[in-house]
Amino acid sequence: SLEYGIEYSSRHVVRMENTLQTGNLTPAEYHELQQKIAILKSFSQPKTLTAEDDKKIYTHVALHIGLIVAALILILLPADRNSEEDEEPFDTPVIAKVIDD
Repeated sequence: SLEYGIEYSSRHVVRMENTLQTGNLTPAEYHELQQKIAILKSFSQPKTLTAEDDKKIYTHVALHIGLIVAALILILLPADRNSEEDEEPFDTPVIAKVIDD
C-alpha cells in the first residue's frame, strides 16, 4: 500500500511468518495466516512480464482502439437517407391497366 510505504507487505510477511513459527495457533488461525501471507507475497514480489505478455497487451490495446474508432465512425457519419432502399413501398403510384378478356 502506498499509504504505508512500499515495504509494507514485505514487513508484514516477515511478522506473520514469525507468528507462524511460535506454534501456539489453532488450525483455523494457522490456515488463515498462511492465506494472508500468500496474498501479501503476491504484492511484495514484483511480476516480470515476458515478451508474450507484452504481445497480448499490445494486441488488446489495438483491438480496443479499433473498436472505439469503429463506434465513432458509426456514430459520427450520417446515414445515407436518400437511397432507393429506404423508400416506402407505397411512395410511387401504381398505374392500373385494364385487362380485356
